Amino acid sequence: LPVELMSIHAQLKEENTELTWKTATEINNKGFEIQRAVGDESNRDEWTNLGFVEGYNNSLIQRDYLFIAESPKTGLNYYRLKQNDFDGNFDYSKVIALDFKN
Repeated sequence: LPVELMSIHAQLKEENTELTWKTATEINNKGFEIQRAVGDESNRDEWTNLGFVEGYNNSLIQRDYLFIAESPKTGLNYYRLKQNDFDGNFDYSKVIALDFKN
């Protein structure tokens, strides 16, 4: 897909998860669906949609994104981005795991 994802990071901020990512270029980028799954590697639940961040459609410069995922579940939380194009194509980012202990 015509989006060059440079990085994706997740960190705990107070009671929430702060997700940040950067793109180098974007062509036809509708935006990013933020998804989470909870559990360990062998017993992970289904991916759920936490929200959507609009893309810049077409951009040849670095773009920075931020999403606050509220109320992480106790234990391992996995996050990924589903990048959506305007023509219906999509791709997933790598998966990031955070251990949230209450």
